[in-house]
Amino acid sequence: MSQLTRPYLLYVYPWMPYPRRVTIYLRERAIPPSLVTVVPVSDPQKGDSAPSGYPPRPTGSLPILAIPSTTGPSYTYLDQSVAIMSYLEGLCETQAVQGLTKPARLMSGGDDVLSRAKNLGYMHLADQALACWNPVRLFGSGAGLATPIPAAAKEALVWEKRELKALDKYLQQDADFPRRLKSAAAGIGPVFGDIMLYSFLELADEMYGIDLTEGSGRTSNDAYGRVGSVETYPALNEFYDLFKARPSVVRRSAESEEIPPEIRKRGRMWAKEVFV
Repeated sequence: MSQLTRPYLLYVYPWMPYPRRVTIYLRERAIPPSLVTVVPVSDPQKGDSAPSGYPPRPTGSLPILAIPSTTGPSYTYLDQSVAIMSYLEGLCETQAVQGLTKPARLMSGGDDVLSRAKNLGYMHLADQALACWNPVRLFGSGAGLATPIPAAAKEALVWEKRELKALDKYLQQDADFPRRLKSAAAGIGPVFGDIMLYSFLELADEMYGIDLTEGSGRTSNDAYGRVGSVETYPALNEFYDLFKARPSVVRRSAESEEIPPEIRKRGRMWAKEVFV
């Protein structure tokens, strides 16, 4: 077990979905700023820089974890939200750094191989849902193209609903998720897939004004043109309601975690044809 002489530095755009995964993780694990300090980087349109007093923002997409060298002033950099969460979870599991507590239950999905494999599948579905959302908002909202293409957004939304249906099915088969999201007990809490899914649903809801867990209730064709099922997502709806009640997801204004009003306004300017 090593003792840090300097904290890890986590460079983030505080309100954006991928960095937000890691800040939620830090709060769920109760990792203090003395061990991992969150460095809020200004939005790309407003300088894209770290506050004074910190090393300059590393190049690359955020979040980026700066890992301090034990032999000098340099850092090793790790990017990608899933990689950062996995790295920090490994430090907790092995108690490689003094001050980190070994969790009773790993966020990677459990101690057995099958549980971890299932969580990997869950993480993949959550990532896919966020990836499918990008063309929906790009072609259909005011936060995308200068001239929306509603037909393209509507087609992308069909694929998004495919991912939502798969996630709802996964959660229906996961009898443990209500217990772990309701609990405040140490060692019982969300897994990585939960954090990834929540940060996406939150983005769609809070920035774009679309609660994706509220299905239309209509029967529609699936992404391949086959007659689909009724658009309802009861397990996703329960999941979202439970997770947004957790203290870890409260946006902190003092730490610039609120979505900027001008960005929220553009995000909610939808072409009317997209959701009809």
